[in-house]
Parts: sequence; structure tokens; C-alpha cells
Amino acid sequence: MLRAARPDLGVIAEHGGVTGMRVFLSACAMGFLGLCMATAAFPQEERWKTLVDRFEALYQQGRDDEALKVGQEALKIAEDTFGSAHPNVAYSLERLARLYGAQAKYMAAESLYQRALAAAEASCPPGHPDLVLFLDALAGVYQAQGKYAAAETLHQRALTIRETALGPKHPDVARSVSGLAGLYRIEGKYAAAEPLYKRAIAVAEATLGPTHADLAAMLIGLADLSRTQGDFATARTLYDRVLVIAETALKSRNRDLSSIMADILAMLRRGPDESDDAAVESVHKRVLALAETVFGPEHPQVATAVNNLAEFYRTHGSYDTAEPLYQRALAIREAVLGSAHPDTAIVLNNLAALYEAQGNYVAAEPLYRRALAITESALGPEHPQVAGFLANLAGLEIALKHPVAALALLRRALLIDEHTLDNVFPFASERKKFAFLRTVD
Repeated sequence: MLRAARPDLGVIAEHGGVTGMRVFLSACAMGFLGLCMATAAFPQEERWKTLVDRFEALYQQGRDDEALKVGQEALKIAEDTFGSAHPNVAYSLERLARLYGAQAKYMAAESLYQRALAAAEASCPPGHPDLVLFLDALAGVYQAQGKYAAAETLHQRALTIRETALGPKHPDVARSVSGLAGLYRIEGKYAAAEPLYKRAIAVAEATLGPTHADLAAMLIGLADLSRTQGDFATARTLYDRVLVIAETALKSRNRDLSSIMADILAMLRRGPDESDDAAVESVHKRVLALAETVFGPEHPQVATAVNNLAEFYRTHGSYDTAEPLYQRALAIREAVLGSAHPDTAIVLNNLAALYEAQGNYVAAEPLYRRALAITESALGPEHPQVAGFLANLAGLEIALKHPVAALALLRRALLIDEHTLDNVFPFASERKKFAFLRTVD
């Protein structure tokens, strides 16, 4: 299966939210080899370099089984030739980890990234900026698995290293700041995320220029954050800026992805009354087709696209079409991410909403409760997503004529909303607070 440069489809935003793992850049990793230490010329070094190049070619073509064998051979040569504490070993481990990460085999990727980081730390001076490449990669795997505390520790360490070594106005510092902001956004720490996004964007605009792809990713993050908080005017302005970048910077890298991203953003920036249902359905199908082509049929990004298509059908009353799509998205997420992952909870909640709409309350209730329990455990009892799931379950209790239970759930949801408003929007207008509440129900 041909995979065009394995782009990170983080631009595909899920109804409920998911963030794709950041892809490690090979050019930066190769720079690590030269900057950390000078390597002596070994007879096997040329063989190792040839295998690394071969691995990269196979990886980009989606020939994963062949790439795995070549990568494992390169790693063995590196370890046998250079020893375990060497940049070539760190790089070989990182390549294999990236392959597993692209396949959503996160536990295998995590183990290899941990080994890669250890090898890099052993062969690099403390605080060297190239260590950030390995810190960010491991943080991405943690984030993909819902291990947010571990990811935050690595993001913070990476940011400290870059600020110390490069200064606060370097584009790599902006990338680290944006990565931390993205994590905070997922965790519902909106007050912490917003100033970080704005700081990253300001540095990126000054150092990378107004049409750089990395700037586009930062703008999308801030736009999604603004939209989540009910600031739709700001979100539309940011989406419009990204559309311009999509037409210039991204087309040269991946025309299909650029076109789809532009379509998605155009859809998001429109109001509900302006939406063309046929066009929206077409966009969702194109996104799903691209995700399947790039990642294969059993990847979390595919589950995101499938969930979003199912949501479209559910909200338009096409319940029979939506149900098997939800079931497929749920099966992928349970198999790859596990049954206790917050992204799994999103699909469970959406499938429960479908059953409720069909009047199948017996099927809906356990799914709502399971989604709520997972989210409370993974994100904490005061996360805005918890309030939304509580409100959904309360609605079902009302339909079941259980007013006492419904009232208790709504009270809990209200307390969470009040906490969020007081801590996230202490100086916001009542209109903005009300707009935010509309986004979390």
C-alpha cells in the first residue's frame, strides 16, 4: 500500500477531540548524529548507512514488513559496531520506533523510544538541544496512549533544554511551546494552553514566515481551542489564515492532504445554516479514504475519520448507516488504544447517543456509564468532557423517567462547568461563558 510521506493527519479534528502523534523528522535526526559527537570510520559504517537509507525508502512506500527487517539489521550492526551508547544506535532505535508508531503499536514504540533516549543521553552532552528530538518522540507516544502526565514531564524538559540552548525566540522553541499547548488543550487546561499557543505563533511568524507549515499547525491548535471555548469569530479568522497557508506551503508536500485540509477547515469555519450536507458528507468520505490509504485500515486516525462520518449520519437521522461505522471505530480504538482510553470513551458516548435517538435506552445506558467512568479515570473528575457526559446520561435518565437521578447528574455537571468557568475564564464576559457551555454539552 502506497503511503504518501506518512503525513500526520492531526488536522482531522474529531468531534470530541483527538491528537495525532507527532512524526519525528529524519533530517533533524540525521543532524543529531553529526552534532552530538564525531564518529570514527568503521568498516561497517557504510553498510549501516546503506541500510538506514533503504529503511527510509521502504518506510515511505508503506512496505512495513520489509522495512522492519532492514531496520532490525541496521540496529544490530550499529550495536555490534559502535556499542549501545552511540548516536547511530539511538537513531536506529528511533527509526524502528517511528515505524511502530505509524502502525499504532504504541507499546512497542514506547519501549524503543525509551531505549533511543537512553542511548542519546549516554552519547550526548547534558542539555544538548538534539536530545529534544527523542524527548518529543517519546512524549508523542505517551500522549497517544493517554499518558498525559508522563508526556507533560517530557514536553517541559524539552522546552527547558531548547530555551536554555537556543533562546526564547528560536523556531524550535516555538515548536516545543506549541507541543505543550496541544497537550494542555487535550487535558482541558485551556487557560494554560492559550498563552502558549499565542507565544508559539508569534515566534513562528517572526522566524519561519507567514506561510510555513509548522505555523499552520499552531494556528489550527489555537483555532480549535478558540472554537472549544465558544469564541467562534476568532476560530474562523484563524481557519481562514490556515486556508491561505494550505494553498501555498502544503501543496508542494502533499497535494491531496492539502486539498482535504482546506476542505475540512472550510467546513469548520461555516455556520450550521451555511453547510451543504452533500459537500460535508463528501469531505468526511475523502478524509476517511486518505486516512486508510496513508495509515492502513486499523489505525486510530482511521477510527477518528470513521467516527466523524458516523456522527454526520447520526445527526442527519441516518441511524442504520451510522451504527456500523461507530462499531468499526470502537473496535479499532479498543484494539489499538485499549478499553480505558479517553478516545475510546468518545466513541462509546456517540454510539450511546445513537441508541438513545432510536429509543433503545437499554443499550444506551451502559455505554453512557462506561464512557463516563473511563473519562473520569483518564482525565479527572472535573474535566469539561466529564460534564458533557454527565449531561448526556442525565438526558437519558429523564427519558427513563428517573428525575431524581437526572437531577443529581445535572448538579454534578453544573459544578464542573462552574469550576471551569471560574478557572478558565475568570475575566470572560457572560456571553463568552455561555458560548463555551454550548460546546461541552
